[in-house]
Amino acid sequence: MKKFFGLLLMMMMISSTTFAMRFYWPVKIGLIGFAMQSPYHGFVIEGATKNDGEPYYEKDRNPQLTTYKKGNARFDYGDDALYCNYDFETKNDSSEAIKFGGKDNYILSRGTLDKEIIKIDSDEGITFYVIYHENGGAHFHIMGNRGGDNWRVYVDSKKISENLFEGKDEYKLPGGVVYMKPKSKDDMIIFPYCRYSDYDNMEGEIRLKWDASTQNFDVKKVIYTK
Repeated sequence: MKKFFGLLLMMMMISSTTFAMRFYWPVKIGLIGFAMQSPYHGFVIEGATKNDGEPYYEKDRNPQLTTYKKGNARFDYGDDALYCNYDFETKNDSSEAIKFGGKDNYILSRGTLDKEIIKIDSDEGITFYVIYHENGGAHFHIMGNRGGDNWRVYVDSKKISENLFEGKDEYKLPGGVVYMKPKSKDDMIIFPYCRYSDYDNMEGEIRLKWDASTQNFDVKKVIYTK
C-alpha cells in the first residue's frame, strides 16, 4: 500500500510538471501610437491585418508617412485576434485614446505614445498579447482571450512595481526600474529589468508562471548574482 501511494504521489508530481503551460517565443506583430513629441496628425500603425481608419498623409515627412486619425485596427487573425479602437482627437485624454480587446469588447485603455504589440502563443492554445511601451518609462500589460470573447488583462507592470519596487518605475525617480521586452523559457514569460541609473546592467528578471488553479500568472522577482 505504501508503494502504491508513493507511486501515486510521484505520478502526480510528474503530471503537474508535464502539463504546465509552456510558452513559445514572443513575436512582435505590430505597433500603434506615436513617438514622444512627434509632429504627426494621426497615429502610426504597423502590422495591422485590418485597419478601417481615416488616413492622413504626412506630406512633410521624408519618406512620406501615412498616419491614421480614427478607426479600428485588428492585429493577428482568428477568434483570438486583438482589436484596437483609436481616436487621435482624444489625445488630450490619454486614458481613452487607444483601446485594446476583442471586437467591440475593449477592456484596456492606453495613452497616445507608441506601444509595441507582442504575441506569445502557448501549447494550450491560449494566445497572450503584451502591450509594451518604453518611451519615458517602461510599462507593459499582458492580456488574452479565454474563449468566447472572454478577454482579460492578466498583468499590469505598475502593480508589479508597487509590490516589488516600492512603486518606482518612472525614469525621473531615483532607482526607478526599467522592464525590458519579454522572453520565454519553457513554462515562464520573463522580463529582464535594470535601473534607469544603470541602464546597461541587468539587475534581475521578473518571472511569470501560469497557475492553472487561479487561471493567472504567479509573479516572482529574481536578482542576478554578481
